[in-house]
Formats: sequence, C-alpha cells, structure tokens
Amino acid sequence: MSAGPGIEIDQAGVGRRMRDTRQGTRGVSEGFSRAYMRECIDNHRFPQEAWEALGEYGLLGITIPEELGGSGGGQVELVALMETLAEAGLVLPMLLLTGFARVPIIRQGTPSQIERFVKPTISGAEKLCFAITEPDAGTNSFAMSSLAAQDGDGYRLTGRKVFISGAADADRMLVVARTQKAGEVERRTEGMSLFVVDTDAPGVELQPLNIDVGWPERQYLVFFDEVKLEADRLIGQPGQGLAGMFEALNSERLLVTAMSVGLGNYALKKAVAYANERKPFGVPIGSYQAPQHRLTSSTPQLAAPRRLPFHPPPPSSPPPAPSLFSPLPPLPLPSLSSPSPPPFTPAHPPPPLPALSAPSPKTPHLRISSSSPFHSSPPSTALPLSHLHSPLPTSTLYLTSL
Repeated sequence: MSAGPGIEIDQAGVGRRMRDTRQGTRGVSEGFSRAYMRECIDNHRFPQEAWEALGEYGLLGITIPEELGGSGGGQVELVALMETLAEAGLVLPMLLLTGFARVPIIRQGTPSQIERFVKPTISGAEKLCFAITEPDAGTNSFAMSSLAAQDGDGYRLTGRKVFISGAADADRMLVVARTQKAGEVERRTEGMSLFVVDTDAPGVELQPLNIDVGWPERQYLVFFDEVKLEADRLIGQPGQGLAGMFEALNSERLLVTAMSVGLGNYALKKAVAYANERKPFGVPIGSYQAPQHRLTSSTPQLAAPRRLPFHPPPPSSPPPAPSLFSPLPPLPLPSLSSPSPPPFTPAHPPPPLPALSAPSPKTPHLRISSSSPFHSSPPSTALPLSHLHSPLPTSTLYLTSL
C-alpha cells in the first residue's frame, strides 16, 4: 500500500515486526502487576525495577542501530512496545520521553554526541526528557523566549519551561531554545536550536507542579539562569533546530497514541471482566443492552487510532467500500419534472378516535409490580462478544439476542 508519493508500506512486514516486539515485551509486562504501577503512581515513585527490566531485555535499545549497540528497529517497534506495556496497565512515560528525545541526536548529532548522550540510554543507565513548552508561549513554540546567547565557544541559556514531564527523574533534557530572538529573524521558523542540558547543572532549577496526570513522573516548571553550555551541547547547526524539533514531536504523537490505545484496551478488558462477574439480579450485567452498547461502542473508537498510523489511505485512491461504520450514500432525489406519486389511501380506514375526557382525580398512580415484565430477567440465549470482532478474545461478554 502506498502512503504517499514514492512511499510504500509493507503491511505484512509491519505486522510481523509488531508481533515480534509484542512477544518480547510480554516478558517484561507479565512480571509487573497493575498494583505495582499504582503504587508508583500514587507515590510519584519512578518504576526503576520495570525500567531496569526493559534494559535487560534490550527493549530500551529499540530504534538505536545495532552498530551503535542498540537493538535496531524503528518507530514501528517502539509503538508496539508502548502499546503492549499499556495493555498490561503499565504506564512508562519516561520510555516515550527518552525514545523521542534522542531521535534528533541520532539523526543530527555527531558520533561523539551519540556516544555521550544516546548510548547510556540503551541500558537504562541514563534517561532523557524533552523541554519545549513555555509559560508565555504555550503551544506556539515559535513565540518562545528562552535564549541561548553566544558566550565564547559555548552558550549561556536563560529562560523558563513548563509542563516538563519527568524532569527530576531524567539525567538530561533536550531543550529547544532560541539562539536568535524572534525579532532578529526574517521568518519565525529561524533561529531555533537544540541543546542537551544536564538536569543538575548549575543554574537549573526544578519546581514540581501541583498536577496529577496519573503517571509516576511529575510535571515541572524549569528555570534556566545563565546555564553555561559547552559547544558540544548544541545538536545540529545553530538556528536550524526546527527540523529536529519536529522529528521529536512527530515521534511523540505516535508514542502517546500507542500508550493511550493500550490503556484503553486495558480498561475495556477490565470492564468486560467486571460485566461478566457482576450479578446483582442473578445474571451478569453484561447481558443487559445498556452496558453492551457502551462496551461495544468502545471497540471501533480504539481500533480507529490504532489502525491509522499503519494504514494511511493512498493519496489518489478510489472511495472506500461501504462498511458498518461508513455513512450511507444519499438517496437520489427526484427531478422537478417527475410526476408526483398518487396519494396513499388505506384500504380499511381506522375507526375515529374517542373523545378525550379529563382524568378522574381519584385515579391512582401507576405502579409496577414484581410480576411486571420490566422486572423479568433477560433472555438466556446469548451471543459471544467475539462475534463483533472484539480485540479481547480472552474475555467473554454475552450479548442477548433479539
């Protein structure tokens, strides 16, 4: 399948790579429970044990070429890793932070920078985070004011960053800053550079924010006060960091999606299990239509974002064939010159309705007795959820047949 001009996607190869990665990841995910992750989240404790296990299995080396000591692979394998961990209830944002923060270093860094900043992350000995958002700029990164001013052969970094995940747990952060002020460049996309900054460097201050997003890692406000940076801390060319910034952000979008879809499938699996176990009226609540509708509607909502990264539509493809979730084509309208159809006349007209009268003031309120059909149990005939192509074959939710 073509993903764009000159780009072909090997769907069979992508599926095989994802299956291999998922199988290898289960060696880690099956060793840590959701209770372990909840303890880390509740206490804002970094899941060091799980992190070390990922390093031992070589999973932290995904996307790093084998000639550099990594495990090889690319974004496909990293997405499969994030999704599989999340499907087990394991939330490891530091994995995606390190994963996409080192992308610009691998692609634009020198061999010595890769040796110094990337290789230690393969075993998990060091971790990276990403610092781009600023209090006064928000998502408009071009309006950032953090400035790395030239200082001899190096730079002096001054500014603020906000909502920086895992800053206190990371050893280094990839910082996006201006080496030219916005008013000094012709185009706002110019003058932005990438730097690797130690989180414990003199002049770096971390303030935890009172925000809880359900991760072990906290969010931080980061201050840079005349932080001295040597020349080898600059990744790529000065003022040309925009491409590297988007290389990292594009990877981030894929990895956050994978983690979100995995957590959604984990929640759906838990909900299906509960719907089969909960029997307040003697039968599973999953046999009632209201829970069925909510659970089954979640399946396409989770399937769509999972499919999109690996099944992009061709640029000039014919319209897709109608499916269960495709809108029906509009009905053809008759032309203005078409004769009007004859009016419909029933063969046996219904009798006239009786005249309405005011209700008696003594009419009692309606009561539903225990023998009312509203209290009867649902039919016993059932249909397994797998009939609807559920992604959870290990769980069974029963749908009453109509």
